[in-house]
Amino acid sequence: AIEQNLFTARSGYHALLQALYDNTIYEDAAVWQAYKARFRLPRSIRAIYNPTRRAVDWYPGHIYPGPWTNDGRPLPDGTLPALPFAPDMLADRPQLAAAALQALAWGNWAATRYVYVREGAKFGSVLAVVTDNLERRKVYPEIVPLRYLRELVLDASGNVKAYAIEYQIVDDMTRRVVTYRRKVDRERIVEQRGNQPVTEIANPYGFVPAVW
Repeated sequence: AIEQNLFTARSGYHALLQALYDNTIYEDAAVWQAYKARFRLPRSIRAIYNPTRRAVDWYPGHIYPGPWTNDGRPLPDGTLPALPFAPDMLADRPQLAAAALQALAWGNWAATRYVYVREGAKFGSVLAVVTDNLERRKVYPEIVPLRYLRELVLDASGNVKAYAIEYQIVDDMTRRVVTYRRKVDRERIVEQRGNQPVTEIANPYGFVPAVW
């Protein structure tokens, strides 16, 4: 019950922030009736100007500026790339920069970096998980929509110790809508569709490949 209440409260808070960004917070009277009553707002109200979207959209244009490069080095004219690396690391460990940029390229980070920054500016938090696609032999980061986040466990330093995501999918066999759930902790990675387990494997990394 406590877990459900926390999930409901967190989902409601994220819905509020999304509605502020979309400028739809005053459009659905039934949905936002309690909010308007709490802050003693008029029953009939509309937003004339939306500063939230303008404030949020400022960040993607100013965080990680510059061109996207495949080697992390400045351009010939000295322009720094979006993700610059320290000169000594490029000189001493170029393979490390190449591996990092390859993983980001597989995750389409040239475009996804804007999603990452916008989500952080909009909600104040971002969940990035590392996906290892064994069939395609690729590893890359993905941004998890916070509306999918069911559980999150952090240690005292803010490291992710466990997380669970949930969302609705259509079952291939029954053609019915079921809840897909994926839970990751240091010991196991478990996937479910509805109440049926799909896979359960030991976590091969010894840590949770995610950042909050």
